[in-house]
Amino acid sequence: MATHITMIIGQLVIGIVIDNLGWFNSLVIHLDIKRYSALLFMIVAFYLIYKENKHPSEEISA
Repeated sequence: MATHITMIIGQLVIGIVIDNLGWFNSLVIHLDIKRYSALLFMIVAFYLIYKENKHPSEEISA
């Protein structure tokens, strides 16, 4: 599951870079609060999914 979220975050980041810089003769769409919040939520989702999927042997308990 974490791999899927990582791929989606990568696609979002590349899409935002392409839109912001106008590569491939595309319309320039500057960064705004909606795009920043989408990236933030995807990163938080990745962190939560990664944290939940840890194997018990990887966790160190005192």
